[in-house]
Amino acid sequence: MEIRIRTETGIATRLNKEIVRHGISKYYVRPFEQDQVEFVFLSLSEHQQRLLSYTLKKYSYIATFIR
Repeated sequence: MEIRIRTETGIATRLNKEIVRHGISKYYVRPFEQDQVEFVFLSLSEHQQRLLSYTLKKYSYIATFIR
């Protein structure tokens, strides 16, 4: 399952540090629109999905994973 999250570049740096801190490593970041980037996550475990969801709540994002 591929998960995509778009955010502003200012938030992306802090978010990236938290993602790495939680041990999530199967993802990449690419430019999206003018001042946005897109995080693309590949094959996250259920535990990593929960960690990602928890991290996104700090930034007022809500993650819904649909299977």
